[in-house]
Amino acid sequence: MSQDAGNAGRTGPYRYAVYYVPDQDSDLYRLGSSLLGYSLREGKELPMAALPGAGAPGEYSKKASVYGFHSTVIAPFRTQRGKEGIASAIALALSKHAPFRLAPLRLRLLNGFPALCAEGPMDGFQALEKSLLEALYPLFLPPDPESLGRRGELNPKQLGYFWKWGYPFVLDEHRFHMTLGDPNSSDGYIGALKNYFPASSTDALVFGKVTLCAQESPGSRFISLGDFPLGAAGEDLQAGTISRRPHFMPNPDAPSKASALGKTQSPRMPEADDQGQRQRRMRLLSLADPALLEDRLKTLEGQRDLPDIVFLKAASSGMIMVQGRMNGTGQAFNLGEMLISRSVVEVDGHIGYGFTPFENTRHAELAAILDALSGHPGYRDDVGPILEELASLREGEVMRDAMETEGTKVDFFTVKRGEDDE
Repeated sequence: MSQDAGNAGRTGPYRYAVYYVPDQDSDLYRLGSSLLGYSLREGKELPMAALPGAGAPGEYSKKASVYGFHSTVIAPFRTQRGKEGIASAIALALSKHAPFRLAPLRLRLLNGFPALCAEGPMDGFQALEKSLLEALYPLFLPPDPESLGRRGELNPKQLGYFWKWGYPFVLDEHRFHMTLGDPNSSDGYIGALKNYFPASSTDALVFGKVTLCAQESPGSRFISLGDFPLGAAGEDLQAGTISRRPHFMPNPDAPSKASALGKTQSPRMPEADDQGQRQRRMRLLSLADPALLEDRLKTLEGQRDLPDIVFLKAASSGMIMVQGRMNGTGQAFNLGEMLISRSVVEVDGHIGYGFTPFENTRHAELAAILDALSGHPGYRDDVGPILEELASLREGEVMRDAMETEGTKVDFFTVKRGEDDE
């Protein structure tokens, strides 16, 4: 798909991206931004840092300055959805991740780029990246095959990631790094960088939020639209420094042109939702009678005007591998495959997911729609009684099954064998 075709009929930014961007008042952000001559958070140019022996300021960071000083979490992507749908998907993905400490950053050459690279385990970062990919990929436009020619030689895994996620360097093929210049920079520039970043600015960093950024048109510089804190505070992190509730924090320093990107209106987000409550809701919807869900949704539609429903991912059926654990805590093992149906919808900026057993795509669609409405503050009270009814019906089914099972039990006993005492 060409870029023109991928953006036909769409308004808003050319691309979005999810980055890790240091706090604006941190030494790391100040040093990195001055090196690139651009403040991503403020959307404005900065005086270029002059490094002794590195050549003219900005000579080796022209391309890198387009993106600003950051580390990529989700690479730039194109979409036909608005910022509100993207924001809802990000908030949902972050709700199950606590902030974590990054491994120390060290200056390295990464595929020809000078960059600050994390030196140590990256389990927390890769888990967060996976959650964001899974939440956002229904919103991605299909990858552009023409861009493969600009990627150079890719190994089979990277090629598979490109067709699945739209970008080849994700998950185990992705390393946390903050680019400091263009590829094939001079030895003088790289040598000067070694004295530019003090160790105090690159150690003990806390990954507590991600930043949604946008590129208004091809070739323009990215700007920050706002931050999304991770959903829970880690026990070893300083209290009060990280929000415990997932929400969107608009960037007050974004340039005036950001008003066209929705700066004046915050995205509609699901209320902070306990993970256990969400799992319970999705379980009730997946185990409910599809005919009952259809009837309750039609009744709701007759009572109220519902927003338009956008199917982000067409309902489909397929096999998944079901895993179990010995005593619920042991090492996972494969039980066998199970047929499921799934659907992803957007209702007025709120994303809903439906995962249902067996081949019933309509059931998956109904579950996704009701899941999305339950996260909408304007319809949550309407969906609440439906969920209570499902919970009551499910409790009755469990009790009935237990009674039927009780009637089939056989009590085994042992008679002592031996001579009589008489």
